[in-house]
Amino acid sequence: MPDMSDQIFQVIELEKENQDGKMILGCSVGGGIDQDEYQNPFSKGDSGIFVSKIRRLSPADKAGLEVGDKIVEVNGKQLTKISHENALKLLTNDAEEFLELKVMRNMVTDDPRLMMKRAAVEFKVARSSRFME
Repeated sequence: MPDMSDQIFQVIELEKENQDGKMILGCSVGGGIDQDEYQNPFSKGDSGIFVSKIRRLSPADKAGLEVGDKIVEVNGKQLTKISHENALKLLTNDAEEFLELKVMRNMVTDDPRLMMKRAAVEFKVARSSRFME
């Protein structure tokens, strides 16, 4: 499990899209207390609900969800100790067009393709005599 200091919480507001009479988010989730938490590719041993796929230009994509986000709340309802099926019911409820998701996001990665290097940045100040008067 990642160190909690490497985690941030973020609230994401999402408006579902009507597609053939069904309100969709445009993402897939995995996990739940009824699943094998050691098969979780995002956080071994964690039975939480994780975003596993995001369709490009979907409501989930536009709202800023990311693959690997752990969804901890949906519209104020906890998802930390919930079955996969019950999480899907909360997320896909057609009666709710808007969702407020509280997600936990890992800000540190071991993937070298995603690592950023710290660089010194120098700012030069341009001055104009016009503005000095």
